[in-house]
Amino acid sequence: MGKRGKGPNLEPIIQDYQKKIEEYLKPFSAGVFLTPNFPGHCPSLKVYSIASINFKKFDNWQKFHFSLLNFLGFDFIYSRFDNMLVANYSKSLIPSKPASIFQGLVFLASEDMYQDKSYGESGNQILSILDSLGWEGLSKLSTLFYWSTYNIEIVQRKYQEKNCFPGCINVLN
Repeated sequence: MGKRGKGPNLEPIIQDYQKKIEEYLKPFSAGVFLTPNFPGHCPSLKVYSIASINFKKFDNWQKFHFSLLNFLGFDFIYSRFDNMLVANYSKSLIPSKPASIFQGLVFLASEDMYQDKSYGESGNQILSILDSLGWEGLSKLSTLFYWSTYNIEIVQRKYQEKNCFPGCINVLN
């Protein structure tokens, strides 16, 4: 009887599922980042929750949960919003360009701080808090970031490659 290893390197991870969903949606979508010619991921807002985040002794809590935070996409820079941590998902939107724009935002909520019974369960209350933040506002802000990135990384490159005569230097590479 063998043992099965665990951890982010050995188990399927959320990014693998995200990639499968993106591939499935591409034929049905008119979205810029799901077009077949886009060599990257779709921008995203990821919302996770865990039983408890000790904000009172956060330095200590963070040391013991560093692997979890790293696995979920938190890097060294994150902030507190309500009873959640929020950070930009530090992996690049375009894997072949590691210095390109980040993939999106990651929220990690402390479930013990969301126990209002009128919501039924903590997940509903967490989403309600984010809804009050304004999904529409976040969506508009994301559009500003990612539309310009798409135009710089994809449209401008195609235009330059199309207009580059033999022997010219492609400055976008």
